[in-house]
Amino acid sequence: MSFGLQFGKGETNGNTDVSNPFGSASILSTGKQEDSTNTPDGGQSEQTNQVELSDDAVLSYINQKVGKEFKQFDDIFQVKEKEIEKIVEKTVNPYEGVMDQNDINYFEFKKNTGRSRDEYDFIQKDLDAISDFDWVKKKLQKIDPNSKISNEDVNQYLEHKLNIDLTDEDKSQYNALEIKSFVKDIIEESKKLQEEYKKPTQNYNPNQQKEEFVTLENGQRMLKSQYDTLMDDRKKYIESMKQGVSSAASLAVESIIENDGEKTPLNFTYEFTDDDRHSMLSDASDVDSFIQKNFMGEDGLNHKELATFIHKGINFDKYMGMAMKQVRAKTIEEFIAKSNNENFTRKEIKKNNKKTGYGSFTERNNSGFGVKY
Repeated sequence: MSFGLQFGKGETNGNTDVSNPFGSASILSTGKQEDSTNTPDGGQSEQTNQVELSDDAVLSYINQKVGKEFKQFDDIFQVKEKEIEKIVEKTVNPYEGVMDQNDINYFEFKKNTGRSRDEYDFIQKDLDAISDFDWVKKKLQKIDPNSKISNEDVNQYLEHKLNIDLTDEDKSQYNALEIKSFVKDIIEESKKLQEEYKKPTQNYNPNQQKEEFVTLENGQRMLKSQYDTLMDDRKKYIESMKQGVSSAASLAVESIIENDGEKTPLNFTYEFTDDDRHSMLSDASDVDSFIQKNFMGEDGLNHKELATFIHKGINFDKYMGMAMKQVRAKTIEEFIAKSNNENFTRKEIKKNNKKTGYGSFTERNNSGFGVKY
């Protein structure tokens, strides 16, 4: 490799500097001189010779100029890792607004293990935080999965199985030890299951899984496996919601009123129509859309209306019971008033300015008699 360079005006001594593109103080020795010739007007003209530079000469100059020891030209363009400025880029989450952090963690878990959402949720449980009483209930539920085990059932079972008296406070410490010993096996079994769920399923190799993506309506991309899982969860949710809504027959409000110390039930019942159930399913199937439609305005979410709506829904029975009592009290008040005076009215009675004796009673048409003083 050689460079053919054209130099401009410089000194003509054999081993001195020449003007060159590398700087004003050249360390290159060319071994050639510039010849001067006379011009017709008596002056001199300079004739520039072409200089051939070797690779070694150029590298030697560059090394001295920058204080390095480059062995070849390729070394000049190699940037050492320690000299690279690390640029931290914000990682764009393609699932932002679609899934929460717990969902994202699950999909990462699924990608690494191939396991289900139920197995992932089981791993997240703090088994040490579960009370011994609840462990007993889980143990009984495992024996009979189709039964609903109440707290009373647990107490009766423990007293019969362990021959203990839970009402005896003097033996509370002894009873606690007996119960702890009774649930020890199911706790150890559950912890072993957690460790097993942390490992990939048999024959599962995450490196062999071909990742396919789907594009959502908002333009974001999602792994097809994650999208399918979301759709399955969505389908299960809709099916469960349909079953729940179909079993909703009526709205019942129960209230108790007291009359001279005697408590009397005051109930209200409304039978749901097919249109009511259809509306329930529509609203509950897409909660985000429901909130968008009913509580979003030009300024964003109306927090007051949303909070009031939720509060009224939770406390509906209480407020409805109060309203029923008020309506009943008003009805009784008006009934008593009308029963005592059939001409009773809440309108102002006009004064009779005519003085005919001490006054007069209105003649009663139904009897045909009247009295006048």
